[in-house]
Amino acid sequence: MSIDSELILKNVRVKSLNYSINEAIDLSEIKDVDILISPTPKLVKDDIHSGVVELSVELFDEFYVENNKPFHIEIVVQGMFTDSDQTSNMNVFEKYFPNMISILYPYIRSYISATTGMFGIQNVQIPAINVYDLMQNLSESNNTK
Repeated sequence: MSIDSELILKNVRVKSLNYSINEAIDLSEIKDVDILISPTPKLVKDDIHSGVVELSVELFDEFYVENNKPFHIEIVVQGMFTDSDQTSNMNVFEKYFPNMISILYPYIRSYISATTGMFGIQNVQIPAINVYDLMQNLSESNNTK
């Protein structure tokens, strides 16, 4: 039995990072973080075995000042993936989308922790997530639209 995965992560990069602080709030005691996670899959043109996942994570929202929140961060990370099993008729997202999110999310956690620390506030540690619950919630919210 092989433990090698057919899913290959080719590259990870930050597509965008927006950061603003609320100067009216004491940033030294950040306790709870409002978080929104939005994954977007995009197949590579003419290749069902390769794709890009854009994983957007937003802490608090753009109304952070009005809502008395300490800051607003929005980061979008792109992960480029390939399925080495070129014989499959399933596209790479049908086979591996939850796995792709699981692979990319720790990068975002690290980026947010490092960024907040470098910008002079305490390092913000966003929570780990249950990807299957996230997928279920996204599916339910898409069905109610």
